[in-house]
Amino acid sequence: MYYPTIVVEDFFKDPNLILNFYKKVKWFKPKENENWPGVRSKPFYKINIDLHNYIMNKIISVYYNYNLQQVFWESANIQFHKVKLSDLKSWNKKQTHIHKDKNFEIAGVIYLNENTICKKSGTTIYNKNLKEQIVVSNNFNSLLLYDANKFHGVTKFTDLETLRIVIFINGIKTNNSFLKRFYGWLGY
Repeated sequence: MYYPTIVVEDFFKDPNLILNFYKKVKWFKPKENENWPGVRSKPFYKINIDLHNYIMNKIISVYYNYNLQQVFWESANIQFHKVKLSDLKSWNKKQTHIHKDKNFEIAGVIYLNENTICKKSGTTIYNKNLKEQIVVSNNFNSLLLYDANKFHGVTKFTDLETLRIVIFINGIKTNNSFLKRFYGWLGY
């Protein structure tokens, strides 16, 4: 299935709770087989399952109507991700600026730089010819969701240390039994 690009402003009701939580997490550099600069937290399902479930349910409800169908997913990885310009300058892995997240269906970012609306440090979605298609600003407490198989990357690396929540979801399946019953009632 193709997932359209969607922006949701004011994602968290109280983003300060998230910022307080972020200050308490441990940070990890990428392992040898991972290809991202900066540092990340452990996945939320390991350190705060309630927050993980809250984010997942809110994301899934953007694409699916829970009143009409049940939605399941095989895996979801949600983590804090922090990157400084020095992290990018010292990054020696293959090019990660414009890429696809091939092993996932939906990818996303929640921007957490306080008091920030910065188009330059946001995310750009590209078409198959690598031409800019959509540019989304790094706007505090905004969620960007997109099809993980679309080319995307940071619009421009700036001196701003970026704090984000990164999201990767795979294996989405639905049970449309309600819709089947509904259309059956209509005689379809």
